[in-house]
Amino acid sequence: MSENSFNFTNVVYKFRGKNGEVFFNKDDQIHIRRWGWFDIPYQFFTQGSTLFTVDELEEIVIQEPGMMRGYIDFKLKGGKRKGRVWLTNMYQKMLADDMKKRIDHRMRKLDK
Repeated sequence: MSENSFNFTNVVYKFRGKNGEVFFNKDDQIHIRRWGWFDIPYQFFTQGSTLFTVDELEEIVIQEPGMMRGYIDFKLKGGKRKGRVWLTNMYQKMLADDMKKRIDHRMRKLDK
């Protein structure tokens, strides 16, 4: 899937972390968009811009920011990590938690 196949007009939730924006749309697609020259060195660690669907996900892991940066990780079935977005404050963690709840809800519906 390419970024061009993501439908930005159907976005139901989005939030911005330190190194990218995460979009979730009505078509059960999740898109992590990276921007800026600052992110170029970190593409290796954060997987770059990515697009995947809810049915490909195994789990979403959120680490609360504290002394170290927090993050939201998207792990696909088979254990591969698809993307990481850094969370530098509790407001970003709250937004990530809300997105995780929405995606988990869709994952449960798809499993039925």
